[in-house]
Amino acid sequence: MANQIPNQLPTPYLPGVDYWAEEPTVDSPPPKPRKRPRDYVPTAHEELHKKLQKTMEVLGSGSYFTVYVDQENPDIVCKAFHGKKTGFSPKVLKPLFSNSIESYKKVAETRLAVAEIVNPDTVLTDLCIKQKRVINPINPRDDGQIAQIAKFFEVAYAQKLEMDLQPQNFRADAAGKVFLVDFVEENVGVDILLTKACRAWVSLCKQNGITREECTRLLSRLHPTFKMEPLA
Repeated sequence: MANQIPNQLPTPYLPGVDYWAEEPTVDSPPPKPRKRPRDYVPTAHEELHKKLQKTMEVLGSGSYFTVYVDQENPDIVCKAFHGKKTGFSPKVLKPLFSNSIESYKKVAETRLAVAEIVNPDTVLTDLCIKQKRVINPINPRDDGQIAQIAKFFEVAYAQKLEMDLQPQNFRADAAGKVFLVDFVEENVGVDILLTKACRAWVSLCKQNGITREECTRLLSRLHPTFKMEPLA
């Protein structure tokens, strides 16, 4: 019989959910190219996206943004919408920009370590987020880093503050200090974000050869009320 999960857990932590089990994936056909009218005029966001692809190095891409770096100024990254999920309509992108900056400011107010956004007041005119670069990915076997990340989970849960705490959204500097580098574009609720984060941490454990038992202990440090369902 599955362990009963304490009542104080967020709603998505339901008995019977095995975080270690592979989530089913469904291959979807590639999206059909959009037909544009002959008189189509690219938006400023789209033009910037094309320009950055030609002039800067791509560091990575997420649900909304592509992250670029200019080798002449490698200490700053530029995050611009890639349009795959949203298109390039300013009407669609403006609230996503605004939410991301608002999320950044709320997390910064807690005094948790965040990678500084250097243009928070001009994002809408710059059409991109410019942020100080923190290079090193976090190490799930580093106890010091995990202790720092646990503070983010603690604040998110205690204050019901939306944060995207997936491991890829953390970076560490040369001294081992951990920073949150990505922020919430869409408000979906703390419980959903914590559940998404826990699944991502389980995936990272698997990628690094960490056993189910070790992973359970790690997740319990990040979220003290976390429990992995026992194997059937």
